[in-house]
Amino acid sequence: MHVKEHIKVLLSFSKKERRGIYLLLSVSLLLWALPFFFSSEEIPENVLHVTPLEIDEAKQVLQKRKGLANFQHSGAGVYNKAGYGRVSIAAKDSFQNRDGSRGNYVDLKQNPIDINNADSISLERLPGIGQKLSSRIIRYRDRLGGFVSVSQLIEVYGLTDSVVRLISPMLFVAGQYKPKKIDVNSLGYQELRTHPYIQHHVAMALLAYRNAHGRFSSIDDVYNIISVGRKKAERLSPYLTFND
Repeated sequence: MHVKEHIKVLLSFSKKERRGIYLLLSVSLLLWALPFFFSSEEIPENVLHVTPLEIDEAKQVLQKRKGLANFQHSGAGVYNKAGYGRVSIAAKDSFQNRDGSRGNYVDLKQNPIDINNADSISLERLPGIGQKLSSRIIRYRDRLGGFVSVSQLIEVYGLTDSVVRLISPMLFVAGQYKPKKIDVNSLGYQELRTHPYIQHHVAMALLAYRNAHGRFSSIDDVYNIISVGRKKAERLSPYLTFND
């Protein structure tokens, strides 16, 4: 048998075999085309899980974009980012209260809010501060024993540098304000740890010093604890009392 005849025999298919090949090709094409008919641009909910914290942070970003971040200064007036027309400074500095009335950032700068006496409704008047952040500020204030400086707001979880810079001129700490004190000479580990500035190693260092040297007489004794460090001790000093 010649070579050509061998090739012809190998490549020849019966009617039943040809049907099988056609069926296999049809199934392959169908499997290849199915994703194009059933694909979606949206991400399934079971793939992307958004936490409440992420939703809260996204809302804060949107608030900032709707506020001062949507404007750019140009000479005596202000242009929006798209460049379509001038917006007055008065319009830029305005905001809408929760009751629908118009307020003004300039008013808050002229009549700032006492950060240690403000309730959640007062704090929500601030740009970029919603219900969640106002609650966090108050909870942190309670744990801290009160703010001795507006700059401490940066320590509140979820507050960004840009928001703190924006709202700082609208807040103040009363000159006569005295924060809640913690007695470093009498409190135990658990009580010390409730303060945001006293981490585990700081609490252990304070207790170790007290056990070895007796009571603290002044903040200078805290400065002498190497593991605490002067910077942390200075931050703690407004909240410490050394009276038994």
